[in-house]
Amino acid sequence: MSSSDPSLATEAPQAAVTSERKLSPDLQEQLAKPYLARAMAAVDPSHPEGSKGRDTKGMSVLQQHAAFFDRNGDGVIYPWETFQSLRAIGLGSPSAFGTSILLHLVLTYPTQPGMDAFPSALDPYKEHPQGQARERL
Repeated sequence: MSSSDPSLATEAPQAAVTSERKLSPDLQEQLAKPYLARAMAAVDPSHPEGSKGRDTKGMSVLQQHAAFFDRNGDGVIYPWETFQSLRAIGLGSPSAFGTSILLHLVLTYPTQPGMDAFPSALDPYKEHPQGQARERL
């Protein structure tokens, strides 16, 4: 689907992936207002209402995903909580361990205030850094 109006274009010539992943012409029939960004539900054609039966607790989809990893609900995600969460979604122990270390090495620095040294894989990261991660990256 192409158009002379760039605001309606569904393919970007400089981004091949936009040509490879075509927009479904019947998306409007599968999903009510597919162009509308949802704040608290991750919708797709298979799940037009998002995850049914789950209380969003007023959190955005990203916050809901982060809360899944915060096993004790204190707003701080520790490496062992990440490991437990990855195991809960089906990763094997070696993969969950390696991924936990990598995530904590990457996410600790931008979410901790006043952290100037190189982060440790054992450092926790904050679930709601209140924009600190955007400022530090």
